[in-house]
Amino acid sequence: MSLFSRLSRAGVAVGLGVSAVLVAGVVAAAPATADVSTPPPSTATPVPTATGAVAPVTVAPSATPSSSPAPTSEPLPTSAPLPTGDAAAAKTVTISGRVVFDKRTTTAQRAAVVVSATPAGGVPVPDAKVKYDAKAGTFRISDVPRGTYSVFSRMELADGWFAPTPYEIVVDATTKNVSDVTIDYSAARGGLATELLMFDESVLVRKLRVVATDVSTKAETELDLIGGGLGGVYNETILPTGTKVTVRAQYTDGRVVYYDGTAKGTSDPARAVAVSIGMWSFTRLTFDWAAAAAPKLASSTPTVSGTARVGRALTATTGVWARGATLTYQWSADGVAVRGATATSFTPGAAQKGKAITVTVTGKLAGYTSVSRTSKPTSAVAAGILTAPTPTIRGTARVGTTLTAVPGTWTSGTTLSYQWFANGTKIRGATSVSFTPTTAQRGAKLTVAVTGTKAGYASKTATSKATTAVAR
Repeated sequence: MSLFSRLSRAGVAVGLGVSAVLVAGVVAAAPATADVSTPPPSTATPVPTATGAVAPVTVAPSATPSSSPAPTSEPLPTSAPLPTGDAAAAKTVTISGRVVFDKRTTTAQRAAVVVSATPAGGVPVPDAKVKYDAKAGTFRISDVPRGTYSVFSRMELADGWFAPTPYEIVVDATTKNVSDVTIDYSAARGGLATELLMFDESVLVRKLRVVATDVSTKAETELDLIGGGLGGVYNETILPTGTKVTVRAQYTDGRVVYYDGTAKGTSDPARAVAVSIGMWSFTRLTFDWAAAAAPKLASSTPTVSGTARVGRALTATTGVWARGATLTYQWSADGVAVRGATATSFTPGAAQKGKAITVTVTGKLAGYTSVSRTSKPTSAVAAGILTAPTPTIRGTARVGTTLTAVPGTWTSGTTLSYQWFANGTKIRGATSVSFTPTTAQRGAKLTVAVTGTKAGYASKTATSKATTAVAR
């Protein structure tokens, strides 16, 4: 059996040492028209929970003259014996008025309303008689000694009780009858009550919040803590009828669980289920703290610095993360992870040419849910630029003497090719690193062009300075 089903709807204070007056209470409903004695003596005026209470309204005596004689200078103490007969009638007044409802209020709900009056001293008058006519929407409290009274009303239903607005009406009946008191139930409302199953000893109930979020306005209402401890935590609030809300429980460390339409709950806000608040009835939800996810790490979105070009290193800047978090990296090209690219920097290769680069940083810390953040993509990776020094020619320019091209140091991995020229004209077949002039080149000045190629890079050609004229 759910713990929630065993709650006393009149009040719960479990494991906290806290007492609270609930908006919900189980009392037998009053008949449509009945004579009901005021409540027995108590030591304090009844007070609703914060969800149902508003500032009391003061009602002055009715404008209609009263036939009762003026009161004496000293009011009659409530503890003194009451006069009898005509003297008693002269010392009493009547408080009456109407009870107004939202037009959707049912006959049974109207009949469940009870009315009482308590004098300023806080002790209900034993002889007070209350007559409430549910069909006519009127009430009458007769034979009460003159004085200042607080008039209370409650709609007592099997599901719980609800207060009008305001809950307490202060009536000045020190000199005459008062007949213009209005008990207002026209603002239809309903209750939201939650049971959060709780078996986590690390959670301090007072630091746990249960929040209802209006799906239309996004306004949030924090539910009142009624009581609880290890096993279950209980919260309630009052909301306007028809309001649709999602409900979540959250802890100070960031853990959160949402009501998802089941008693299990979910840590995924996308699976939260909205519930509708009824009219003069309670919507009761049960969900389990065990579904709460571990808190997420504090994190930042990384950025990528550097030029997106083949052969140029890019560097990840992580931003601020939770202290103690371990960070890992994964570079991607057009959203596809690059195998082995898991360092803080990455140099795009030919395979990444023309693609946008991103880096994803993942943070982990014991007791927290790991978090991954991905940078904005770079521009498309451009072709690399080869390092191409000017080549030189080693040897003497003489017929039959071998000349050798010295290319210099090019970008690593570059493939080099050669072409020899005589006075700027290609020498057919002279495409090796070395060349031996013949009589055909006698008197001509020789040069060599070195061309470098590499995948992902733009090819580049560098030409040497010319030799002296080839001698015989």
